[in-house]
Amino acid sequence: MNSRLQLCLGLLLALWLTGCTTLKVPAEHVVMFDSLGQPVNPTGNIGPVAPIDATQQDAPAHMHTTFLPYPEESDAEYKQHLRKISDAMDRFHAGKDTRKVMMFIHGGLNTQLDSVERLVEPFDDAGGEHRSRVDLIKNAGYYPLFVNWKSSLISSYAEHLFWLRQGEANATLGVLTWPVVLTVDLGRALLRWPLVFGSLVMNDIETIPLARNELPDQVSKELICRYQQPDDLANCIDNQVRFGRAPWPCPFDWQGVPPLRPAMAPQAGQQTFSISVGDDARECPELLGHFAMWLVTWPTKLLTAPVIDAFGTSSWDVMLRHTELLFESEQELKSSPLTAAATTQHNLAELPAHGGLSQFLEMLATKIQADPTAHWEITLVGHSMGTIAANKIIERFGDRLPIKNILYLAAADTVQHYQQVIHPYLQQNDARGLHHFMLHPQTEEGEISLGMPWDIPPRGSLLVWIDNFLSKPLTGTDRTVGRYDNLLPALHNAPSDIRDRISVKVFSAGNPVEPDNPLGHGDVGRRFKFWETKCWEATTESGCLSAE
Repeated sequence: MNSRLQLCLGLLLALWLTGCTTLKVPAEHVVMFDSLGQPVNPTGNIGPVAPIDATQQDAPAHMHTTFLPYPEESDAEYKQHLRKISDAMDRFHAGKDTRKVMMFIHGGLNTQLDSVERLVEPFDDAGGEHRSRVDLIKNAGYYPLFVNWKSSLISSYAEHLFWLRQGEANATLGVLTWPVVLTVDLGRALLRWPLVFGSLVMNDIETIPLARNELPDQVSKELICRYQQPDDLANCIDNQVRFGRAPWPCPFDWQGVPPLRPAMAPQAGQQTFSISVGDDARECPELLGHFAMWLVTWPTKLLTAPVIDAFGTSSWDVMLRHTELLFESEQELKSSPLTAAATTQHNLAELPAHGGLSQFLEMLATKIQADPTAHWEITLVGHSMGTIAANKIIERFGDRLPIKNILYLAAADTVQHYQQVIHPYLQQNDARGLHHFMLHPQTEEGEISLGMPWDIPPRGSLLVWIDNFLSKPLTGTDRTVGRYDNLLPALHNAPSDIRDRISVKVFSAGNPVEPDNPLGHGDVGRRFKFWETKCWEATTESGCLSAE
């Protein structure tokens, strides 16, 4: 082996090792899927990884890296994995009157290693204690279950570039045509550059108080007054509700506008939303620094907008595909071992959904229905794109699973799909409830995207990017439901008989309130203590976010 080859191999090995970590993954608390929606072994992806053993309660530690796929589980191995989950549920619920399960589904732009680390990484809980989310959810009385799916940006774009053609996997065609696909993506991005950059500039302009759309605030004021002072509605709206505003214009005004709220307690029996809207608590130094950074980095925003459009738009489409394949696999729709076996058994017309998540949910539904005397409650938590998968769970299994509580954390599903799924679901059972959690609009529109310290790309959260150029909304209800400016104007579509079971929590903005308010899209899923029921209440102001 010559020295040059040794050097190259050494560099590759060093790069590979930098992405390695050793984790002890509690497999009984996670189902994990690849880009085809097929189950993979979450316990490790470096070296030999034994199939999950249903009799083994304590999983061994294994190596993980972002550079390798996780090993796919055979049907027999996945059934063994599901048996381990079922047995662990039985042990956890032994002696309990109510069997509670909390299911968390992460959002897009997560590597599979990220999704596994979320289970075991220490969470900064109250009092300085550091426990994993699995342990904290258990302590809250729920059996924790994490649904991990493939949603990273790089792998999604690579799939689009080299593999997918017209909704089907075709590696041969992908290898032959990827230069054309890349050229089309870059060409489209260059042609769309004025539109994309223009929409992002308009987003920046909307952070100026004089340019903001006031309708969401007007809706919020009316709903607050309907909930707290329905007998004096007009006076309450006109004189007793005011949201705190940052100083404008800095540096001439250093005071801002102080908030004003009704002092009365909520009225019992009112069929209206429980809602809390935070204040813009930013101060002049923060505002001026934020503006100065935007001004200095304006050229980088100009240059990176087409890059984000070229690669992000296609990646978004692939991630949407992944949420579908969690439920229905490609094998069901073409000649495959699955359809061949069904043909032999004359069972093609009754072929069950074979996506990995569908198989798990079928197991869970069968388990619950097998003992009608047991009382089960499922809490479904989705962050960002996880809400898309959560709504698909409700669509396909809502009539068989006792989903009682639904938590939307900065939801990336559309307003329209939310209304189509959630409104009838809540109407079917008056014990069900849904809780929205979203960023303050100033935080949403002014977020330094992707957490980059130098503010290089255009500003705005992932939801802003989705609305402005990653997706193709045809109407206002095709925009993301997790944004204040999209949800509030559409709340009037909710039937009156379910409004008291829908709550809306809009966090405050600004560094002074950072300990209790997320200041980025990822923070809502990473820092929020969704397992604590007190934090589901819209009016809870503190103690619901971890320290950073």
